[in-house]
Amino acid sequence: MTISQAFVKFIEKKGYGVFGQNIFLYRVPNSLKTQTELLWIIPSGGQPVATNKTGELIKEYQFLVYFRSNSAEKVDEVLSDIEEVLNCSSCVNLQGFELVSMKVTQFPADQDLDSENRMVGSLQATVQVYKSCQNKES
Repeated sequence: MTISQAFVKFIEKKGYGVFGQNIFLYRVPNSLKTQTELLWIIPSGGQPVATNKTGELIKEYQFLVYFRSNSAEKVDEVLSDIEEVLNCSSCVNLQGFELVSMKVTQFPADQDLDSENRMVGSLQATVQVYKSCQNKES
């Protein structure tokens, strides 16, 4: 499992939606084929930042998380809730990865660029993780 898949699975397990229905990775399908309220996640990174004592490489990733809705209040509520969950490092479990640190910044909501009277907001999660040698398949 990739870090992107683990992040999406975590968001899904926390009850924010279902992957492929209202949670998407990288991009959102055509507006006519999706719900108005949805999340999409754009991952990047994999920058090595350190090596821990047991030799595993610690890498840093960024996840841009977008949420759109017809209601600016709903955008603020959902993203604020996700931000609180992600900023609680002991609450975050990314399957197959050991979490070193997590920092999240929420950005202001604005009108969606496609001009369909929707609001969109985002947050950026910066995650440092490593894959334990014990988690690797032989």
